[in-house]
Parts: sequence; C-alpha cells; structure tokens
Amino acid sequence: MSRTDLSDAALAAELDVALASGAFEAVFQPIARMSDGALAGFEALARWRRPDGELWGPDRFLRAATVHDKLRTISRFVLTRSVEQLARWRVSTPSAQALFLSVNISGADLEQGDLVTEALLLSEAARLPAGALKLELTEHQILKDPDAAARACTRLRDGGVAVALDDFGAGFASLAWLARLPADTLKIDRSFVAAIPRNVRAEKIVRALILLAHDLDMDVICEGVETHEVRERVRDLNSDYAQGHLFAPPLTAAGAEALILTLASADPLVSLA
Repeated sequence: MSRTDLSDAALAAELDVALASGAFEAVFQPIARMSDGALAGFEALARWRRPDGELWGPDRFLRAATVHDKLRTISRFVLTRSVEQLARWRVSTPSAQALFLSVNISGADLEQGDLVTEALLLSEAARLPAGALKLELTEHQILKDPDAAARACTRLRDGGVAVALDDFGAGFASLAWLARLPADTLKIDRSFVAAIPRNVRAEKIVRALILLAHDLDMDVICEGVETHEVRERVRDLNSDYAQGHLFAPPLTAAGAEALILTLASADPLVSLA
C-alpha cells in the first residue's frame, strides 16, 4: 500500500507498531572534509523499514508523525541508536576516533527540554569528546520558542554537545538567529548550494554566508553537493565540510562501518568522490 493509500491516522497507528517492533532504523550520510576530502562525520537519519522491505524516508511519514505526536519518539530512537553506534565505532575502529555525528531534533524536544538532557547523558555515557555529537536545529523549530531554543543551545554547548543551524538561508529570519543563538556549525541550505553552477547570486550568497560563519567562529557544512563541479566550487569558497549524494547516500550502520574501514586504508578523496 502506498503513502497516498493511507490516512495520517492509519500511518500513525502503523508508526506505533513499527517503533515497538524495531522496524525503524538509523542510517548515516557521510560528511566530507573539504581540505582533504576525508570522511569527517555522519548525519544520522530515520528510516522506516516497511513489511515489504522498502525503506521509507521522513517525507513518507513526517506529516503523520507530526500530527499524531510521534516525532519525539522517533527523535529519541535516532539519537540513542546513532550515539551507541558511534561509540562502538570509536572502540572498534581507530580511524573513527575523530568522527562527529549530527542528529536532528524536533521542535517539541526543544520546548520540553528532556531530549537535551538525554543527549547530554548519552554523550557522557559514550565518553564522546566535546563536539563529537552535534544536534541540528532548523529555523522552523527555533521560531516556536526562540528563548527555549537559546537556553537549549547554551545547555548543550556547556555540556560538550555542539549545535548546528540546519537548512540555513531557507527561512525568513535566519540572520537574526546568528545573533541570538550560540551555535557551532552552519549548514547552508541545498537550494543555494545546488544552484551555484548556474546562478551567480547563489554563489555570492554562499560565499558571504561562509565568510560570516567563519567570522563568528562557526564551521560550515554545504548541503546538497551532488556534482564534482559543485564540490570544487564549495571547496574554493572555503566551506569546511560538504554533504550530498556525490560522496554517498545515507548508509546502513553496516555500510557506514565498511566505509570507515575502507577509508582507513585508501585515499579518502578518491573513495569519497
């Protein structure tokens, strides 16, 4: 049965069963360091394995999860599973010691603050160094309660968990958040990054955002890098990191581990490109 054949209520009921039965998985999209092409970290993402084996991304279940208050449960699952996975990699694979992990959190988690506490406890239990875990916030989440977002960012950073502003530039008040929120990483929205080869204005905006972020002591991840040309351009613009299908699509935990092991004995620029 396709997404369009199911109501949000029916999907929400299936979500409960899927979360209880282990049908959700955390997948990991590689993030490349632009200075040398090495693997720098991963973004952890939620996937729902359907009974027929198909993996559904959030675009297939996000609305139902939002309407029926399932996002916080999904956020907790991805956060817990991915931090545990990073901890295992750090123990078993020396080359994983320097990797960071980015995880999206929902607006409800910011409002109630309990996931922030959980993230701090998980990072401590996994013995992650400061900055190894990043929590990503979008402008939409921040707009719900800017004061709560600022408090959450401060708590996270004080506890050694970094904060990334995701999809930056896609909203209406993005620059205002740079002045108000303590954050470590700026993720430039893919709509600007992908347009660089054909849109001079987009390239100038990306350049300006990178310069601004660096002036604020933030590092930069350019999202949506899908071609070699875009990779070279964002590298020339001094983006610290890049993410996109050019390097790899989201990988299962086993696939991500295989990539880590492969890059430990290969030229990372060739392997990731």
